Amino acid sequence: MGTLTEAHIHHAKERLIQARTTHLDSLADKLRDPRVHGVVAPILAGDSLPMDVPTRDVDYCVDLGLLRHTRQGLIIANPMYREVLPRELTVATDNALVAPVRRWSLADGRLDLEAILQAFIEFWRKDGEWMAKGQTWPEAAQQIVLMAFLQRLINGGGAIEREYGLGTLRLDLLIRWYVRVDAIGVPLELDLHALEVKVWRDGQGDPLASGLVQLEAYLERLGLARGTLLLFDARAEAGPWAQRGRFEAATTASGRAVTVVRL
Repeated sequence: MGTLTEAHIHHAKERLIQARTTHLDSLADKLRDPRVHGVVAPILAGDSLPMDVPTRDVDYCVDLGLLRHTRQGLIIANPMYREVLPRELTVATDNALVAPVRRWSLADGRLDLEAILQAFIEFWRKDGEWMAKGQTWPEAAQQIVLMAFLQRLINGGGAIEREYGLGTLRLDLLIRWYVRVDAIGVPLELDLHALEVKVWRDGQGDPLASGLVQLEAYLERLGLARGTLLLFDARAEAGPWAQRGRFEAATTASGRAVTVVRL
């Protein structure tokens, strides 16, 4: 049979999610429940749980098996659910997307992340405003639209892992791009790209400094030398949509290179 590797486990996880088994399908239906929305939306957005969220709603989500209590606070119950929940939230957005169709790889088979970022900027300038306002989960609108866009482009050529939680004030995304695969689609060589997403809201300061600190910790854990920080400006005084998408170069405290994209 050969040796079971981490790549086989990731491949099996992706096949389970894409197969939409009955259990995962019924779990996704719970996201339409307002009691679930009020608790899970702040987790996905990285915000704190609002004071007016009833304790019974939190208990309901825990009883469903969606969430669990830990010493660090309330989290998604397990890694599989952590992937399924945001993917289900992006389904409607994904169906509404008109994303560019092309192969997003360079000559050596690695991911052309710069081209993907440029494609998202063009999309965000043109359609971002109405898509963000039309989200049924406005608390995490920017994150949902971005994830749907990336999922559409990456699907088939790789996979995306997500990390998020209450009070983190960010969403971390890891693109696992398949440079080479075997006969059954298990990756033999990966190209990894770490992205951190933060939203600048009214009454807050520029999230650049905190984003660099948080992204550095993420890169350190992944063993990567560079990453991307996407800053969405959701303030009332944000600039014109046609001017969104400015690139900046930054460096973390330990010297890791960061591409900053202001949206």
